[in-house]
Amino acid sequence: MQELKKYYNAVEAAITKIGLTPSMFRGEKSGEWTVQRGEYTIWIDVWKDEPNQVAYLQVVAHVMDIPEEAQSVLFRELLQINLELCGIAFAVHGEKVVLKGTRFAEGLDSEEAYGMIMLISKYVSNFSPKLRLRYLNNGKPGVPPILKQ
Repeated sequence: MQELKKYYNAVEAAITKIGLTPSMFRGEKSGEWTVQRGEYTIWIDVWKDEPNQVAYLQVVAHVMDIPEEAQSVLFRELLQINLELCGIAFAVHGEKVVLKGTRFAEGLDSEEAYGMIMLISKYVSNFSPKLRLRYLNNGKPGVPPILKQ
């Protein structure tokens, strides 16, 4: 853990730059933070892959639940959007669509951590409302607009 401390410090400096108190957002384990940006939750993790002795920074935000209908259309659209994104990509985690950015922690400074957190925040606040409206009828019961004939 001691060798990861410099990366933890970089993330905490980034959280401070956002205007938040890092200690309020620490997870149960060292190297975990859960930050609220508006209505969106952003998970930040720094860890070391023991077999390879490589450290990583990962930032993830929940975009939407995967709808039962129109999954193939949704997944195609997400893959097309991925081409436009910078350093971040849509992914599936269980039954959820997430935005995820992962990088080697080596060389990480607070500006890079801040940039990744803010980019995820920008993308989730931009894409989540549009995708939820298109594929989930904005979370309300009924047929999503994309499926109406």
